[in-house]
Amino acid sequence: MEEKDKNKIENPDTVSAETPHKSNREIFMDGYMTRYPDDDIEDEEVIFGRINDDMNGYNDLKKENEQIKQLFIDNPQYAEMFADAREGRPFLTSFIERFGEEAISAALKDPEKAKEIGEANSKFIERAAMDKKRDEETPKNVQSSLDAISTYQQENGISDEEITELWNKAIDIVVNGINGNIPVEFIDILYKSKNHDNDVKNAAEEAEIRGRNAQIEEKLAEPSPYNNMPPTLNGSSSANIQEPEQGKRKKRTGYNPFTGKEYEY
Repeated sequence: MEEKDKNKIENPDTVSAETPHKSNREIFMDGYMTRYPDDDIEDEEVIFGRINDDMNGYNDLKKENEQIKQLFIDNPQYAEMFADAREGRPFLTSFIERFGEEAISAALKDPEKAKEIGEANSKFIERAAMDKKRDEETPKNVQSSLDAISTYQQENGISDEEITELWNKAIDIVVNGINGNIPVEFIDILYKSKNHDNDVKNAAEEAEIRGRNAQIEEKLAEPSPYNNMPPTLNGSSSANIQEPEQGKRKKRTGYNPFTGKEYEY
């Protein structure tokens, strides 16, 4: 009885029947959701955008691998030193083993090579100083960013889940930018943001012009003060009294650029 149970467990046909076979689509979606758990898998644009980004990254990596491969073919010593580095051997020891100690001494005695070594050492010192400064500033910058984002979250009533998603997307954009991959979605956001600022500016200018036009039209529509004067001594109506001509000045015409109309004064 026990032997039959054992055979039943080890029978490949039985195991295959109990374990349903997954389609390539299911395998892909399982891997996709493991890597991008926050993505909306119902949105094809999101999925294909991710695929494009991954393909671009893969092509860039493949190109770099080909360049490294050719470098090792042309310089076998570099390949050997790389293998030593993977095993944890000190670089200088690996270098001397393949090029000899005399290579360093000869380079220092050669004026041109000595100059190149001096320039390289200066770059090393500069880079080390920059790395040290970055290591000191990065924690402060991160904390400052987190404080600012926390304030923004509270002011705009954003949930923890939403702000975490936005933070992760921002990190993705930064990392992709460092690697030379700028998503089109990011350019689209910047473009729309630029147009939004211009639209707000234009709306403010149009509102200001409409306000000026209204003031000018109100001023032009005001009745003459002579229309409200009482009758004269001879009984004639004040409405028939003409405004003084101030030295018999002829009426002039002006143009209002805001209303597009001419007016007399």
